[in-house]
Amino acid sequence: MVGSWDDPFGRSITLYKRRLDHIEEDHGEMGNAVHLIQAAIERPVTIRRDAVHPDRESFYVLAPALGPQMYVKVSVEFELPDHYGIVVGTIITAFPTPRLKRGEQPIWP
Repeated sequence: MVGSWDDPFGRSITLYKRRLDHIEEDHGEMGNAVHLIQAAIERPVTIRRDAVHPDRESFYVLAPALGPQMYVKVSVEFELPDHYGIVVGTIITAFPTPRLKRGEQPIWP
């Protein structure tokens, strides 16, 4: 495990080493960007329901260090609540993007 952070809803979201390896291999510009991933989870500009995967949400944070008007999008997959009602998420991927994805529905703020 690389890190675990709480989102604005208080849900715990975890980044595992194997997912970070995927992010760094497939999105080289995201190398050494754990702080951007953490910021997207803890202080997102917006959280949106994924347009394709109903169990995923997209967390966006502005990332001016990657370019003007660039965002980092972090895709999080959530499990069903456990018997205590606790919901946890796992980071699937993260990458820079110049815009919010069309078809995603805002859920926060």
